[in-house]
Amino acid sequence: MHQHLRTALIYARLARRKGGQVYRAVRTDAAVRERIACVGAFAFIFTFFVGSVDAIVTGAADWNPGAEAAEMPAAYTQLVDYTPPQFTDAEAPPEAGEASELVDYSFTTEVLLGGPETVLASDVEPEVATTTSAATFSKGKSS
Repeated sequence: MHQHLRTALIYARLARRKGGQVYRAVRTDAAVRERIACVGAFAFIFTFFVGSVDAIVTGAADWNPGAEAAEMPAAYTQLVDYTPPQFTDAEAPPEAGEASELVDYSFTTEVLLGGPETVLASDVEPEVATTTSAATFSKGKSS
């Protein structure tokens, strides 16, 4: 057992020494840093591609197959004494008699809302409309 522990410690020391050499080489050489960055980027792209194809083909990862969620008990429940509201008969509104005011419906919505004050077709005087008849237009004359 003592020999295995000694061998493990020797290998750990060698790994630490070799790791330090690699770290110093990466830190000092720009080409090595760029190569490691490129390999890391393509490794990420490949891993993302494999995960995406797996999700498309199999329908995504199943982290917990066949599991059922346990019902969580409520932390606090308060019992409420509910009494339904009591309805009473309301009085009927007073009858509208002949004293109600008359409503003037001659205003349009545009006038009430402050819209443009253009002459509407309903505001044209009847004598203007009767001065030109259909017979006058059929003869080609206009007044």
